[in-house]
Amino acid sequence: MAFSLDLVEKKYNNRKTSVSNAFLDQLYSIGINKIFNRTYKNTSLKQKQLLKELKDSKNINSDSEVKFPRIYNNFIVSNSDNILKKLETNDPVVDFYGNQKPDFSNEIEEYKILYKYYQKILDLGIVDISIENKLSIYQYFKSLILINKNITYIDKNFKQFESLKYLSLTGNYIKNIENLPTNIEKLHLNANLISEWPNFSGFNKLIHIGLSYNKISSFYSPLLKNMNDIIPNTIISLDLSYNNFENIVMIINVLSQINNLKILSFIGNPVFLLPHYKQIIISKFDTITVLDEKKISISEKEEYNNFYNIYQNETDLCLNISIKSVINIDGPPICYDEILEPGQGPTEYVFSVKIILNDFEYVETNEEIWNEDNRSVNFNYNTNIIHKADIKARNSFYSGARFILNRKKYSYIKNEKNFEDGNNDNTEKIKNMYTKTLMETIEIYDIKVPLNSFLHGEKIIDNEYILNPLVDENLLKRSDNYQINDKKRGKNTSPKNNKNKNKESENKGKDKKKNMTDKDSKYIEDKENFDLTKKITLSIKLNMNE
Repeated sequence: MAFSLDLVEKKYNNRKTSVSNAFLDQLYSIGINKIFNRTYKNTSLKQKQLLKELKDSKNINSDSEVKFPRIYNNFIVSNSDNILKKLETNDPVVDFYGNQKPDFSNEIEEYKILYKYYQKILDLGIVDISIENKLSIYQYFKSLILINKNITYIDKNFKQFESLKYLSLTGNYIKNIENLPTNIEKLHLNANLISEWPNFSGFNKLIHIGLSYNKISSFYSPLLKNMNDIIPNTIISLDLSYNNFENIVMIINVLSQINNLKILSFIGNPVFLLPHYKQIIISKFDTITVLDEKKISISEKEEYNNFYNIYQNETDLCLNISIKSVINIDGPPICYDEILEPGQGPTEYVFSVKIILNDFEYVETNEEIWNEDNRSVNFNYNTNIIHKADIKARNSFYSGARFILNRKKYSYIKNEKNFEDGNNDNTEKIKNMYTKTLMETIEIYDIKVPLNSFLHGEKIIDNEYILNPLVDENLLKRSDNYQINDKKRGKNTSPKNNKNKNKESENKGKDKKKNMTDKDSKYIEDKENFDLTKKITLSIKLNMNE
């Protein structure tokens, strides 16, 4: 998947939404419209005060006994018969938002039950501060999943979620990581706008960091004072896939300080495109058991033991491209009776394929002639393209490679000077009397081949692709050229003549069909049904010459 950060940047500039506001919006959406955001230390005094306010407002008899219900097995049970005996919490009248399926917290269902219960007893004139304390959003929630909520920043209030263990803010527009509760154990900040490595100082319980699909290229930042600020030593799992990391040595120097690292992913980074990236990582990390979503075997650890020392300075990738042939294309115009300009020799048509990758120098195949027997051009071309494993190379793989089939027209132009000095008996000198000159180049077909599979771990793309026409295919048909050549030879191509010829050929065809064997008939039928789709056969390999 190509991830368009340009679109994200535009959206970011149009809105400002905090994490806390996004969370409150989720609560409101399921009917929780009263937010408890503080706890009371002296609950008895606060409770007496609230009870007094309730009695004054609702004229409750001061002598009446008030007892506090409790939750038991999803039922609200009361010790006081004059209040309520049993109330099912999934009653549709009470649970008006029961059909919602909130996915923003693992604790939300329990929170809803407690919230509805407390709203019910409040209506009955009962206040229980201990329940209010439990309903405090900062204390209650251990997990928050706020995916694709248009969040642009993490506000200061969010730091008060001290019980939070699991946080996912994936798919938002966050640029700076700040104000996070330090008790978090699993943190997902994938697909945001983060370009600098966050400061994880004080996150002593953090075991997983997910920062994939961001714009991070380095672990270092001016704000970081020591190594533990970069990545806590408690980290077990680290997902940095689809960022901008290029420097394998820097990665090794930082991550080798983590003693417990077991799961690591750099898929989609420029460094992932290095020929020996996998071997280098395995050779330097004894603790890692899963690399780029694949388990590491014991034999791999033994085999790649010394690869870091050999390949640590590796910076380039190698892209091998092979083009076998192009099939079912129309041949060039017939040139034996072409009207030539003064001093112009015979004309020759050839075909070539231009290969274009963004930010790479384009390459072009050898020029080959059309094969009339099977309507194809055989190139049998093979080349290696060397490029630095950098962001430009990675992005060009997202864009894909474009293959353009060119038809070129050459003419042999008389060299007047060589004609005057030439000796017709010498073959080499006769050749020098003409200069092969390119008269025109027409781009006739193309195909764009996606290369993003290389960013997911694939090493080879080997396929036959259907070509797309770039010009009117009727102009390329060989039959049209026959008519042009007939005109040049002065042959009569009037409609009347053509009509007579067509009649004659129809009659001949009928006579032939009468004498045709079954074998001949089948051959004609197969020929008519033959697939004439224009195709190119090619192979692209990444670092396969290692």
